Amino acid sequence: MKRKSISPEKAKFISSLLVTITFMVIALVASGLYTKRMLERARNQYFESLTTTTQGFAKIISTQLTDYKDILSTFYLDYVFSSEDTKQIFDFLKKYHYKKLNDFNHLYFMAPDGTAYLSDGRIIHMLPENHAGPDSTTFFVSDLLIPPGEDEFVFCVEKAIFNDENEFTGVMGASINIDAFKEKNQNIKIGPRESFMLLDRNGVFLLHPRKEIIGRTYVPEDKRLMNTSTIAMAKSPAMTTYSQQDDGSYIYLVTSKIPESGWTLAVKTSLDEIDAIYKPQMRTELLIFVFLIIIIIALVTIESKVMDFFQQKQIIETVYDPLTNTWTRVRFEHEAQRMLKNDRHSKFVLIEADIRGLKFINQNYGEETADQVIVYFECIEAFCCGKPCNNWPRICGQILYFHAHKLNS
Repeated sequence: MKRKSISPEKAKFISSLLVTITFMVIALVASGLYTKRMLERARNQYFESLTTTTQGFAKIISTQLTDYKDILSTFYLDYVFSSEDTKQIFDFLKKYHYKKLNDFNHLYFMAPDGTAYLSDGRIIHMLPENHAGPDSTTFFVSDLLIPPGEDEFVFCVEKAIFNDENEFTGVMGASINIDAFKEKNQNIKIGPRESFMLLDRNGVFLLHPRKEIIGRTYVPEDKRLMNTSTIAMAKSPAMTTYSQQDDGSYIYLVTSKIPESGWTLAVKTSLDEIDAIYKPQMRTELLIFVFLIIIIIALVTIESKVMDFFQQKQIIETVYDPLTNTWTRVRFEHEAQRMLKNDRHSKFVLIEADIRGLKFINQNYGEETADQVIVYFECIEAFCCGKPCNNWPRICGQILYFHAHKLNS
């Protein structure tokens, strides 16, 4: 049976294709690993920077709250507030109402039963559970509130008052207008891609880029992200997490705690913005891929040209017979020279097999039949000698050789 063969051009194409595919796979895997590492490094650096910025902004808010506490302390006189004389305290607050900070709506004193005496002369009732109590040994910062009779959001900075017997007698405090507090923070920029939010201990928005959101809580529509609701984040430690906005888009959140109040500062950045950060790395990967394609095309072209040149000049020696897949005369002579060179005094056996009548078969039955006869005899001779077919080189059309290695003397 005639052995199936391919043309030299097709062989070159297959060889070049295999080399190209191998090189491409290696190059792309290496490029992919390098790019993945670069993207991961860029992502980590971005979030580290964002976390540092968030912590810095939290420090600013902490400083503002400390300033409010210090200013409130300037209004505290021990002989006035520890006297338990409500009228004296009320008169004192009204007298110095004009000296309050512009951020303060009013100063007040709240008795343990919730009765509050305001520096503007009003007396209202507050809910004691929302304010400082007997357990508040230091200054206290409340959550977001709407005082009775008012329609503006405030939070309160307060100091618990105790008498000489260390009994709780009430609370001295100041209510801070949330709009005034926001105005002081609106000039603080996190970055062009990010925005910040401030939550109180109940997960209610104190500050938000959209004013209508202040005073509300938020729960993502995606039930898998329930742990990133504002209520859950308010009760969780500082973290970097994945969440969803009210418009359905997904974002990253970096949170930080305000130690003076227990509030939570959250900085958000959208996934689109993260992708924008990664674009330079993606562009680098694309350039690497294009560069590799160009290099491969150039190498394959050069290889093809070199092979064509060798074939035209007949520089390449044919070492295997295309019909029998055995050595040619050239390969046989090289092997014979090598054996003689290695051991010139050794004894070798050389057997010649001449297929008689092959020319007659070729003329009368055709080349294909003659080729089948050659292959048949080659295999029979190799089988009889117990050697692989390569040991039967085809010297010319009908002559096969067999050589055996060193014989015992």
